Amino acid sequence: MSRASKLAKRLALLCVAFCACGSIAWDDTPSPSENSVTSLNYTQEADKTVLEIGVTNEPTFSVCTLNNPSRVVVEILDCDTTQKISPLSVRNGVVDSAALSVSKSNHYQTCRVILSLDHDAEYTVDSSSG
Repeated sequence: MSRASKLAKRLALLCVAFCACGSIAWDDTPSPSENSVTSLNYTQEADKTVLEIGVTNEPTFSVCTLNNPSRVVVEILDCDTTQKISPLSVRNGVVDSAALSVSKSNHYQTCRVILSLDHDAEYTVDSSSG
């Protein structure tokens, strides 16, 4: 058997293996969202700005910061929104704005609230009902 023929068979086997694995992944269906963002509001207090994210169920979420420009990002897992939630324009010298986006893939959905800051700032996160 020639070297070219052996190489062609190897490539064919790799291609078949890849396609078989790919078809298994494509058959997965996304899990239904378990939560929904219902509102995005803020209140200005003397020494802080409070951003409130309204959700239908107790959220599973993560928080991270990004730089250049400064932002705080809250990602809520297994989430969707059926309502149009308008971006907030805060513009108080620390917080510029807050906006909601929904990211969907074959395996999950997340709601992402992006809090744009005028400069780096301290923040705390409180997940409470009420």
